[in-house]
Amino acid sequence: MGREKKQAGRRAGRTSKNTGRSSSRLRPIREGEEQKIRFLTLKEWERIKEQPKNLRDQIIIELLYATGCTVNELVNIKVSDLSFEKHEVRIGAESSRNHEGRKALIPSSLIEKIEDYLREIHPGEEKSRYLLATRQSPQITTKRVRQIVQKYASLAGVKDKNNPQILRYTHIVHAFRKGVPIPAIQRQVGIKRSRAIQIFNQLKTEVTEDAYRAFWE
Repeated sequence: MGREKKQAGRRAGRTSKNTGRSSSRLRPIREGEEQKIRFLTLKEWERIKEQPKNLRDQIIIELLYATGCTVNELVNIKVSDLSFEKHEVRIGAESSRNHEGRKALIPSSLIEKIEDYLREIHPGEEKSRYLLATRQSPQITTKRVRQIVQKYASLAGVKDKNNPQILRYTHIVHAFRKGVPIPAIQRQVGIKRSRAIQIFNQLKTEVTEDAYRAFWE
């Protein structure tokens, strides 16, 4: 009898665990479960953007923001991935977080900086090289990129928002608030639909709350 109870308990435990796994995929995220995204205000972004004095670091900071790419995607960009005529960069599926390739648009001001950088740093080299390098390596590392972002965030007085991912989320928030269509933002940054829904729901809530605060004032 005791053995039967133990076996029944084990079966019940396995059932409850399996049920928990499957149900977690189906049920909506409960209040307080999803982690709020952190992003820069426009003023904070402008302060960070003004810090780098060399072209390479300017390009790192601005590419992370402008394309919403991840650090891994950034370090794997090759010169051949850039289209200077179309003002866009190809993000390879092999380096993408969701394993899907995409093309991200780049502002003309950043395109000009990239062209200047290539003329000054790597004139006449083959296009198969990586866009961003260091003195020690033809390809910059993700660790070095994180150090660079932390450095300029600190100089800008934004020490608590010094993760490269914050630049990705900052792009999403700024684009959303400027009226860029949600599907266009998803394509630009390559974000999964489920994560995009969480982010935009958070932003819509904030917009609603701000509107009512203004109404009551």
